[in-house]
Amino acid sequence: DDLIGKAERFTSAVSLDAVHRLRRHCDAVLVGVGTVIRDDPSLTVRRVECTDQPLRVVIDPNNRAPPNSKLFTDGFNTVHFGSSQEPWINLHSALATLEAKYDVKHLMIEGGPCTIGEFFSS
Repeated sequence: DDLIGKAERFTSAVSLDAVHRLRRHCDAVLVGVGTVIRDDPSLTVRRVECTDQPLRVVIDPNNRAPPNSKLFTDGFNTVHFGSSQEPWINLHSALATLEAKYDVKHLMIEGGPCTIGEFFSS
């Protein structure tokens, strides 16, 4: 459990390259608000060549994500479920919205245990 101390990367360069190759082939990358608060990720493709960045998606039912997070300030597209942009209803509704409104067919889930757990239980 690393929730007490400062968040640090715990993977190798080879693993990071693999994640970026996977992101490159996705329409969107999804995280929960806990990851946004804890890690302030960019969720962009940086370590491999890429022509189009994937859409970033934040699941945030109580609108707790800091407005100054990289996901909202770096100029790349982010969908924030739980904000006035996209109200939070439930996971099924969010996925349907991603497909219908944002044409997301390939979604990569990079969330922590709460987000992954929601997907498994749905």
